Amino acid sequence: MRTESGICDETRSLVYTFLDELRDSGETNMFGAGPYLRDEFGLSRHQSRIILSEWMQDFESGLLSQGEIS
Repeated sequence: MRTESGICDETRSLVYTFLDELRDSGETNMFGAGPYLRDEFGLSRHQSRIILSEWMQDFESGLLSQGEIS
């Protein structure tokens, strides 16, 4: 299945893992993660923005469901 970013579920899983690890590393503010995605996965600027936005929404939703953000 592909979403607005045009990325299949398998690649999405790899990207999400990459973003989780990038976040944990503290190497960059996640708003600056687009170039990392383009370099690592060969995504277009549009694709990297879309999937990063989706990851951020999913990340926030996960924290909200766990009660870590009020």
